[in-house]
Amino acid sequence: MTGLVWAMPVESLYQELTLPKPAPASVVAAAVTARMGIALLIKTLAVVGNRNSFEGDRDKLKTLTEAAQRESSKLAEVAEDDVTGAPERKRSEVPMNAALAAEAALVLCAEARAIATGSIAVDIEIAVLLLTAAHRSVLMCIGSNLRETRSEEHTSELQSLTNL
Repeated sequence: MTGLVWAMPVESLYQELTLPKPAPASVVAAAVTARMGIALLIKTLAVVGNRNSFEGDRDKLKTLTEAAQRESSKLAEVAEDDVTGAPERKRSEVPMNAALAAEAALVLCAEARAIATGSIAVDIEIAVLLLTAAHRSVLMCIGSNLRETRSEEHTSELQSLTNL
């Protein structure tokens, strides 16, 4: 990949994902998807906070927004790590970091559901859908990578036994 994931236009990232090469692939796509879900969460919290009619806890809005921004930063790092990181990290650590960040963002969405009212509330539901899809996707990647690792370990173990 010729540039950083977040520095390229969406169309360029799309084109990179279509190429027959190992990276970027599923974890990057999931991290991007999760970040878009978090963007909707942050937008919703800002819209709610800007309403003249909002009588809720502004500190809670700020806390949720800051937490969402932290998880978004983690996902940005995950996408870059999945492209540039060491292969052993990309098998479990990098996708696990994506899963944990997406899961944390889902918890934030659950808290935001109580705050977001009116037509903007649908954005929280869409954020949940995007985050859930991203979370499930990286868990599938982790499972696949673990099965592949186990298979490689068994193969080398069998080879060492046959060489005795």
